[in-house]
Amino acid sequence: MSPRRLLSMAATLTAAVLLTASCSRTNEATRASVVETATNDFITPVYERLSSTTTDLSVAVSDFCDEPSETTLLTVQTGLAETEAAWHRSATVRIGPTKWRRTMNAFSTKADGERIEALIDNDEIAVLDTDFIGSRTATTQRGLGTVRYLLGGLEGNESVSIDSAADLRRCEYLSATSDAMRLEAVELNSEWTESWNDGSPYIEILLSSDPEKTVDELVNNSIFVLEELYMVRLQALIDRDAPAEFGGIVGDIAFRNRFDSVRQILVGSDGVSGLSGLVTDDLAQRLRDQTDQIETINASISQLADPNDSTSVEELRLAVEQLQITASTDLASQLGVTLAFSDADGDSG
Repeated sequence: MSPRRLLSMAATLTAAVLLTASCSRTNEATRASVVETATNDFITPVYERLSSTTTDLSVAVSDFCDEPSETTLLTVQTGLAETEAAWHRSATVRIGPTKWRRTMNAFSTKADGERIEALIDNDEIAVLDTDFIGSRTATTQRGLGTVRYLLGGLEGNESVSIDSAADLRRCEYLSATSDAMRLEAVELNSEWTESWNDGSPYIEILLSSDPEKTVDELVNNSIFVLEELYMVRLQALIDRDAPAEFGGIVGDIAFRNRFDSVRQILVGSDGVSGLSGLVTDDLAQRLRDQTDQIETINASISQLADPNDSTSVEELRLAVEQLQITASTDLASQLGVTLAFSDADGDSG
């Protein structure tokens, strides 16, 4: 046999070996096992945490209104940050009762200062209580954004003093808003873990349902969150030439926890228990590498000497966009997922 023929055969064999390696899958996970792990290790703790943080926040607000001080205000601010983190961490798993109840409305991250002030000044509304705030106000007049506004943490309201925040009417509003979130979170957690629609807890219903549909929903939700992160939260800062805003408490909490929600679904806390367990080893490794890269870049941003340097923010945006592309093409293709439009995340909250 000629040397040329031998070289040709060797090249063909090498290509075949490489192709086999790129298409191989050593993880024996199934859709059902991935859904079960995600439910037990991530979804359930997420909603238990949301119920816990909103309860603590409601108590902290009550204590602040009873005895306004820097100490009680700090406790409220800490409770708000923890509740924001818990809510953002649920970004990819707002399915089942969370979607049907439209829980996102109770936790809206946007606030309309003019409408909030008008409500406070409206003498025709005798009492701003939990029921009124939870059922008769717009989403920009309740939720996380409204609490932060009332505490002086949003643009246009940064100068609110302790005495002003503790004003009887404002505290009435603050208490009702935080309690409305607590009530929603407690009821939601109960539906997930105790009883949904007067029947079994939704966890059991989810685990006994078609795992293919659940995987489809988790993939789509992850893709939507990634798209929102790089197009809205990062690109908007670059367009406004305001990368320093990314380091602010609201932006940082939102990005870190929304991205962690994606990471948990794609690769799991251990790097192997997420959706990556259902795809080829090559793609699973790419997903791990890309999520690791994003976390590394994000961690480095807080170390910037000049917070107005947009280089790292742009680098982060590109890394998130690349992961979104990988998820919406290779991941969706290997799992046979049909990409769909979703309004489940409404206000990107």
